[in-house]
Amino acid sequence: VFELCAGTKRGENTSLHESDATDDDDEFVLKEGTTLDGLLRAFGNEVYVQNVTPVALLGLAAGTVNSDWFKRTSDSNNGNASVRVLDMCAAPGGKSVWLYDWLCSLRKSALSQRNVELVVNDVSKSKMDDIRVNFERLGINYDASSNDGSREHVLTALRMGRGEEISATADDGEDFELVVVDAPCSNSGVLHRRTEARWRMLTEENDASRRKYDHELQHIQLKLVLNALALTRNKSGAVWYMTCSILDRENEALAQKACDQYNANCSSQEKVHVSLSHLILPSAAGFDGGFVAVLTRTEEPVGG
Repeated sequence: VFELCAGTKRGENTSLHESDATDDDDEFVLKEGTTLDGLLRAFGNEVYVQNVTPVALLGLAAGTVNSDWFKRTSDSNNGNASVRVLDMCAAPGGKSVWLYDWLCSLRKSALSQRNVELVVNDVSKSKMDDIRVNFERLGINYDASSNDGSREHVLTALRMGRGEEISATADDGEDFELVVVDAPCSNSGVLHRRTEARWRMLTEENDASRRKYDHELQHIQLKLVLNALALTRNKSGAVWYMTCSILDRENEALAQKACDQYNANCSSQEKVHVSLSHLILPSAAGFDGGFVAVLTRTEEPVGG
């Protein structure tokens, strides 16, 4: 099972499964026995191909958002100010392409005149270069200074740096309405293609280096989510926390820990909570393992 993200060529995402799958507008038919090489030859640079699990998880998170989001963010922000979305830990860019297409569609369905700014982040030049390659291949302009919003009024910008250190006020001056965090993790949901992760998972449970690695990894995950929450301070702000792990300590438990810690240190009456969480396990059908949690604010303090 894999996903075609068609970028700006189609403006929507289409899931293709094993055989005889046809999209709604009959632009193509996937015949039985079609290979990945065959798809790439047929579509060339017009598609981004990846496992369907991240797209399924993004779709679940997106189900918590509707066209009213543009109105709500307008009411709680600055009228016609841009809707701002941050994709943190974004490389190699498939998730960013999905978000770009989704934001184009959402803005169109809302009949909104507001621009959307998609800020794409990762920690190193090599990771940012991977994102640039995919954006250029799909015709997505990532130079916000020269992007006049003529293409669906969704502006894109690249920012290199550690996700846990991004500040909304230092360079941008505004909070984000949505931060998506695809956090580094144990890769326990994708062991079939991450041999180094398989090796780590098979070490002794009491091995000191294993414990140290797990501790450091969860520390980074927690810092990423806490900073994402700090970047979404308005009432409509949300965080989508994602991993390719199937371990509770990196998933539901980590999301809840982030909420508890943030609420304990937040003076506002608005409290954050996990409004949706979903785990996909690896399967013979071709799905990778993965997790998503949606963190949102409540209008009343949690627990009274």
